[in-house]
Amino acid sequence: MIDFGLVDAVDADAVGPPGQRHFRLRARTGDQYASLWLEKEQLNEIGRIFSRLLSERSRRNPKTG
Repeated sequence: MIDFGLVDAVDADAVGPPGQRHFRLRARTGDQYASLWLEKEQLNEIGRIFSRLLSERSRRNPKTG
């Protein structure tokens, strides 16, 4: 296990042709990356969670949201 601390960026992508895609979530800090391969449904759920967290943060602190 690697402790990244606070990450600089998180992104997701799909690799491969439609119907045979593999889905990846990546976290980056500096020049270090960590990748996590997921099912499409898992990646969709993580996206919904991120959206909800960002929306809640924006409502609590609109100046920095």
